[in-house]
Amino acid sequence: MVSDTNIQTVPQILAVSASGRDSDNSFKAAQALLNKAEELGVSIKIEIHENNEITDPLTAEEISRCKGIIVATDTNIVLKRFANKQVLVTTTSQAINEPEKLIRMILNNEASVAQTEIPETVTDQKKTAETRQYPFIRLMECFGSIMPLLVAGSLMLVIAMLLSQNSSSLSLFFKTVGDIIFAMFIPILAAYIAYLIAGKDGVLIGFIGGAVAQAGYSLAWLSDPGTLLYSSGLFGAMVAGVAAGYISSFLQKLCSKMPSSLKFIRADIIYPIIGILIISAVMFSLNGPLSGINQSIIKNLESAGINEGILAIIILFITVTMTLITPRFIKKQDN
Repeated sequence: MVSDTNIQTVPQILAVSASGRDSDNSFKAAQALLNKAEELGVSIKIEIHENNEITDPLTAEEISRCKGIIVATDTNIVLKRFANKQVLVTTTSQAINEPEKLIRMILNNEASVAQTEIPETVTDQKKTAETRQYPFIRLMECFGSIMPLLVAGSLMLVIAMLLSQNSSSLSLFFKTVGDIIFAMFIPILAAYIAYLIAGKDGVLIGFIGGAVAQAGYSLAWLSDPGTLLYSSGLFGAMVAGVAAGYISSFLQKLCSKMPSSLKFIRADIIYPIIGILIISAVMFSLNGPLSGINQSIIKNLESAGINEGILAIIILFITVTMTLITPRFIKKQDN
């Protein structure tokens, strides 16, 4: 990322742009700084941190010979390598909105000189250790976020069952709302699982994969559109979520090799289009056997006398219990 406006081997200004796992502000900030530097005729190189990967890393020679470094970050960045150089530490939002101000501060020697590094807070250290030692906590938090949806859906169906003898209209209303919630639960669960694996880039891909699983489309349906469609249920949601997560992770690694000038479009074009095509193909291929398993379980439940109302009560009991247990479990591990 070196402007051609100033012909020299080392850029006048260096920058580091880093945002959290679930934000693409690192690219937006880098693009804003790059555009403004070219407009001002200032050569610049920008190191981008995203998804634990570093693009265009700054070299020791560039650091030693540059005029200063802009560090636009929403996370922890080590400044030790910038010791004795003027460093302007700011946020990605300010870099996006006020790139000229930041560049001029470096040019006018208005930034402070770095002596050491930004320390991690105790909370950050604890969170990092927690994530490494207790990865199951993140899974519990993921399901904890979805449980209210199950509680709401189950409660709606239970109310519909209780009202079925007295008010057919109200019963139909609650049953319809409950059915809608459970229909949306499958794609939402898949989206959450994908998010757990790949961050926000996996959410849309996971949701579409879950939607295909819920609809029950398969290769058999492609061959004969008259084929009956059956949802693959929870099995489909879990498979879609895991597949979407790893598809997103693969695309992230693949796009990390792209030229810097093209990386700004990947979150809006490359990930959604390619990711959705891949996950759709995967779920069309797997929905046949998965829906077969799901239908077999449903038939076994019906043969055991467990109808929709009883199943709703069971789900409501389980989800409420897990909703109460999950925070205590996380708090216990946190201590």
